Amino acid sequence: RLLRKGKEGVRVKPVWVNADPWCKRTVLAALESGAGAVLVPEGATSKVKELGRLATVAPDGDIKLGSDAVIVEINTKEHESRAAALPAGQTLILRMRNWTVIPLENLIAQRERLIVEVTSSEDAALVTQVLEKGADGVLISTDNPDEIRQTTELVHSLSSKINLAEAKVARLEPLGMGERVCVYTRPE
Repeated sequence: RLLRKGKEGVRVKPVWVNADPWCKRTVLAALESGAGAVLVPEGATSKVKELGRLATVAPDGDIKLGSDAVIVEINTKEHESRAAALPAGQTLILRMRNWTVIPLENLIAQRERLIVEVTSSEDAALVTQVLEKGADGVLISTDNPDEIRQTTELVHSLSSKINLAEAKVARLEPLGMGERVCVYTRPE
């Protein structure tokens, strides 16, 4: 399962840390912060295991890069469509250079198991809250240990606030061609 249970059974969104190319300091920050996994180059899994208990994402890792998880660049609508069509059991690590929220919203609406690469805790806050559900997790790409710790703490704190429930559609209204529609949710 991509999400793990945290305190009181709350589902915690994972934070994966990018340590490719290999960087021991980055892996140590991931371990210290409570990250769920670290993305490392092939052959580096044993180095991670020497440092502590932490899942690895690599071609030879605990999470097999290429089969369990794939990195997908999202730069165009065509890339977005290809990502949506990938097998549901695969975790997609989305690299969205010059990204906007719209492609992420579209993918969240179509599938699960989305990890979005971010470079800051501010970006992590945005992608984990898009459409109230957000991406399933983040891959933080930075060599700054403080940013890794801050991002992990932020994502885990936001995860505890997620409490989705089933709902019924009260009504449908045709709005005409080209209109953008938002569904607002509220507690009862």
